[in-house]
Amino acid sequence: MSRIKQLISLVALLVASGSLFADPTAFKANFDKMNQNVANYLGNNMPFINSLGMNDATGAKYGFPFFAVGISGSVGFLPNLTSELASGVNKSVVDTSKLPVSMDFLPIPYGPTIFGRVGIPGIDLDVGLKVGMPVDLTVQDFSLKNTAFGGELRYSILSQGLTPGISVAAGFDYMDGSLTYSDTGSYGSYSVDYKTQSSWSLVNYHVTARGGYDVLFLSLLGGLQFYVPTGDLTTKTTGTFNSGANSLNSKFDGDLGSLRVKGIAGLFFRLPLTRLGAMYEIEMNGGAMAFSFSAQLVF
Repeated sequence: MSRIKQLISLVALLVASGSLFADPTAFKANFDKMNQNVANYLGNNMPFINSLGMNDATGAKYGFPFFAVGISGSVGFLPNLTSELASGVNKSVVDTSKLPVSMDFLPIPYGPTIFGRVGIPGIDLDVGLKVGMPVDLTVQDFSLKNTAFGGELRYSILSQGLTPGISVAAGFDYMDGSLTYSDTGSYGSYSVDYKTQSSWSLVNYHVTARGGYDVLFLSLLGGLQFYVPTGDLTTKTTGTFNSGANSLNSKFDGDLGSLRVKGIAGLFFRLPLTRLGAMYEIEMNGGAMAFSFSAQLVF
């Protein structure tokens, strides 16, 4: 009789802790929390991806008759993926380790991008434009779609001499796209069959200070960009759990935050009329980073 009581007590403890079965309402609430985390994670990080693409090696040249055009490819890495998605989720109810992601940095490609600058006669000012080629990429259960463009006005405040050439710029970056993923499997208490789609339409307004120095066959570039993201990012989840007996249907808006700051560093090889090189960018607020490679014609 005592063994029966012990068994009953053990089963009751497992049920209460969520290890055996969880209340469907509690499961849905925690699953929704996880998807709210997805919205806030992307809302916090996608504006950084939107800031990429102007990867030129012309920090020391401005004004008319200056002209440059190039192509680049960038990959951003968004940090703290697994911990951010699991934040605030009762893991005895929803096992977040079953998410179809295992890396702590989420890679997001940007581009390829065509970018360029043209000097304006009579003043040390140029106009910069970037146009991202449409991205339509599917890897296993993940699908990414994105289009982007932007522009800026750049003004020289100091020409290169013994010191680097220094410029300031103001402009915008626009990005529209979506990230979709689906999964079927056990998330601890219940099996789930669901699809989550995050969609965004973002505009960053930025001010950038750059310093550039041409020496021998190298162009060095460094700077800071201050930007404010606007627009919207929404994450919607649909599906079922508990063998189809219960539905999942949620929608959350991601928090885009406010002022952001990113650092920029680049190294380029100067060939006749050509620049080949790479850039590294990092957001000071959250730690997102990106690597870019570009080829540019400079006249």
